[in-house]
Amino acid sequence: MNNETFSTKDLHFAAFLKFKGAPLINLERKDINYDYKAPVYFVFGDLELCKTLEHVFWNNIEEDEYSIGNIKDYVDTVRDLRSRTASV
Repeated sequence: MNNETFSTKDLHFAAFLKFKGAPLINLERKDINYDYKAPVYFVFGDLELCKTLEHVFWNNIEEDEYSIGNIKDYVDTVRDLRSRTASV
C-alpha cells in the first residue's frame, strides 16, 4: 500500500471502494465555513487500488474479482457510510 490518498464525494462509489477493501482514512467537508450542506468527501488510502477500482466501477467491468457479490453487504456498507456523514 502506498501513502497517497484518493477522495470522492460519491457515496455509492465510496461504498464500492470500502466494500472491495480500500482503507477508509477519513471523512471531511472541504468547506472552510463548515457548511453542513457542503458535500462530504470520503478519503481512502492506497491510491493504486482506488484507481483500479475507479476504472472498474465507472466502466461497469463485471469480472468475478471485482463483482459486488453479496448485495446486502454492499447496501449495509452504503448505509454505514451515509450514517457517518451525519457526524462530519
